Amino acid sequence: MADIIEKNASQAVKLVGSDQSGNETNYLNVTSEGEIKISNFANISFVAANKNITATESLASVGGSNLANRKTLVIFNRGGQTVYYGPSGVTDLTGIAIEKDELISLPFGDNINVYLITKTGTSTVTIQELA
Repeated sequence: MADIIEKNASQAVKLVGSDQSGNETNYLNVTSEGEIKISNFANISFVAANKNITATESLASVGGSNLANRKTLVIFNRGGQTVYYGPSGVTDLTGIAIEKDELISLPFGDNINVYLITKTGTSTVTIQELA
């Protein structure tokens, strides 16, 4: 370990993230007490919609794609059929069941695609995405 003189040891340090182009864009936030702010909760947007789920897989999203910067995905099965969730290609044998009147909350970002399917029939789910 190299010796650092006192003058250099007390200088400020800048912590920053960069985008794909290398531009510095994401600066670390610090409170007035000098504590690092960590945000793992939704603080940007909140969208919700009902969606009919059938035996053909459907993306668990409010729109045609996942909400940008999503931090949480909530699914509530308000229909009469069991709904199964999983990755693309999900079936009733590979997915995890969401029973009637059951709510699940998944800490999945917008890069994770979750698909929904029923074994037979149609079930209505309420989907909420939080960013």
